[in-house]
Amino acid sequence: PFIKEQLDYDKDMFKHEKMKVDIPMAIMAIEKTIPLVENLENISDEDNTKAKLVELIKEMGVKNGHVLWPLRVALTAEEYSPGVMELMAVMGKEQSLARLKSALKFLS
Repeated sequence: PFIKEQLDYDKDMFKHEKMKVDIPMAIMAIEKTIPLVENLENISDEDNTKAKLVELIKEMGVKNGHVLWPLRVALTAEEYSPGVMELMAVMGKEQSLARLKSALKFLS
């Protein structure tokens, strides 16, 4: 289901009360991740993608869930799915970027 052509986003799904993810946090996570993905040479290298995302998370001074939760929702419009790195590896760079940008537009 996460390979659907058209995603139907729900703003509430981007929020995660337990992880303290709200809409501004989701927007910031997606905004900061887009350039990272644009600069990835090989998005199918999950270990490299993970290392880059972990580095970004540390730079932002937030917890993993603050970034990974909104990315998962942006990529799938689902609450449950494979991990972010796996999703991007399967979807490829073009589709991953398109979904991140679409989610950002939806949230803004």
